Amino acid sequence: ADPCCFHACHRHGRIREYNRWVKSQVAGNFATASTAGNQHEVNERDKVLIGSLVNKLEVFGGLSAADFAAIPYNLIAPERMQ
Repeated sequence: ADPCCFHACHRHGRIREYNRWVKSQVAGNFATASTAGNQHEVNERDKVLIGSLVNKLEVFGGLSAADFAAIPYNLIAPERMQ
C-alpha cells in the first residue's frame, strides 16, 4: 500500500457519508472516486476518469448528476453513493 496517499480500503461507508454531507452543503454535484492502484501516481484509470469528466465539461459546459453516477473505474458503487 502507498503510505502517502489516502486509501479507500474498508472506508467506502465513511466516504459515502462524507459525500452526502458535502452534497448537503453545496449547490451542485460532488463525488469521491476510488480507483484500483497502490502507487503514488496518477495511473491510467485516473487519467481516463479525469479526461472523461473534463471532456464532458468542455463539450456540454457542465456536469450532471448522471455524470457523477457513471464515473469510470470508480470502485465505490454509484447506486450506494446516493
